[in-house]
Amino acid sequence: MRRFNLLIIGVVLIGGFYSPYAQCDEGPLQTSAMGLYVSIAGNATGTMGPGLGILLSWKEKPLVGLTWSISDKKQTVAAFGDWRVGEGDIEKTPLRYYLGGGGYGGITFEEKDVDVTIGVRVPIGMYFLPARQWELFLQLVPMLEVLPELGLRLGADLGFKYRF
Repeated sequence: MRRFNLLIIGVVLIGGFYSPYAQCDEGPLQTSAMGLYVSIAGNATGTMGPGLGILLSWKEKPLVGLTWSISDKKQTVAAFGDWRVGEGDIEKTPLRYYLGGGGYGGITFEEKDVDVTIGVRVPIGMYFLPARQWELFLQLVPMLEVLPELGLRLGADLGFKYRF
C-alpha cells in the first residue's frame, strides 16, 4: 500500500509540474513529450517483474525514462536513454512501428547491499495517435545485461505519451 501511495503522489506532482505547459509548444526543460508506462514483464531495472515509469523526450534527442520496480521487496530504480533509429507506417492501419537502440542502468537497494545493473537495449514497438497530441504504445525490449554479469533479458512496456 505504501508503494501505491508513493506512486500516486509522484503522478500528481509530475502532472502538476507539467499542467501549465499543456497548451505550449514545449514543456518544462524544453521537452517535446512526457508520458507514463507500465513494464508488463521485465524492465530497465534489470528485474523480471513489473515496473512503473516516467518518459521524457526532446525533439531529435533521446527518449529518457525512469523506472521503479514494483514487484520486489527490495527497492530498485533505473534510468534508460533510447534513440529511435527507424520508424514507419503499417499499411492500411492507423499503427506505426519503430526500432530503437540505447542503454540502461539500475540500482537495487537491499538492507545492507547495493547492486548495480548496466546494459544495452533495443526497443521494438508499435504506436498510434488516438487524439491530436496523444500517443499510445506497446513495445518489446530485448536487453543485454553487461554488469553485474553478462545475460539476456526481455521486457515489454505499455504506455502513453503526451506531445507538446
